[in-house]
Amino acid sequence: MEQRLLRFRVMTCELQNGCLLLQRPPKRFDGRGVQERIRGPEHPDVILSCYNLAACLEAEKKPGEALAFMQRAEAGWRKALGPGHPLFKNAQQARERIEAELKKQQAGGK
Repeated sequence: MEQRLLRFRVMTCELQNGCLLLQRPPKRFDGRGVQERIRGPEHPDVILSCYNLAACLEAEKKPGEALAFMQRAEAGWRKALGPGHPLFKNAQQARERIEAELKKQQAGGK
């Protein structure tokens, strides 16, 4: 039951000719598009979404996908907050950790 509710939440609704149409998102939906279009790529919420998405991908053992999002979060926070800010430092440490895991996987230590 809970899975159905979660799936329904990410569906989009559209009204056409008096009928409600439900559409599933694309398979690789990451939720970034709308925030970026409305707020811009350098908005703090967009940067935080990149950081959170990278953390989730890292937890799922997908460092190749996580690295790009973490690099983006790190660059955004460096520009917005400066290199001394704790959020920037967290992103920097996470990026280094992801890079180390990626090197480990590429070396065959998977």
